[in-house]
Amino acid sequence: MFHLLRLNAGFCYLLGLIFMLIAQIGTLCDDRAVNIAISSVQQFAFGAAICFISSEAFATSQAITIGVMGGKTWAFIFVSYGLPILNVGITFFFFGSNYGTDPRCFIGWENDVKMVFFYFILPVLGVRVNTLICTYTCKTLLQDTVFYLVALIAHESGSPVQHHRPEDP
Repeated sequence: MFHLLRLNAGFCYLLGLIFMLIAQIGTLCDDRAVNIAISSVQQFAFGAAICFISSEAFATSQAITIGVMGGKTWAFIFVSYGLPILNVGITFFFFGSNYGTDPRCFIGWENDVKMVFFYFILPVLGVRVNTLICTYTCKTLLQDTVFYLVALIAHESGSPVQHHRPEDP
């Protein structure tokens, strides 16, 4: 599951980079229809890459804290490809007249047009950071609880075995 999510993230990132290189061709961005096509592919590809990386962080968190190792791959794939399509659609809906006006073929010349893309990225990255913090916290709390319960059971049963944490000497 994790490898498929990372593979899709790499594919989307590569697609975005290829279209950024295509956008460097100077005369190509003069045509507004081509500019819109290149801009929308870049916006979709980079948004999908960010969603896949966040999905992988969430899947890793689920694997560490609860033990869920598979079965959710298609759900992550559909969400990670669907949210960027929604982002591109929202940008077209609200800023369709300004979309494709950037001479470097990236979304639009005005900052308001570009902010829809960045407003999409911030919550996704926030979820990723929050997931990583919660994973570390939950893993540490779970590990402490398990060691406490093992020591308590060993004490109550009168077992002479000492239970130490792995990092204790």
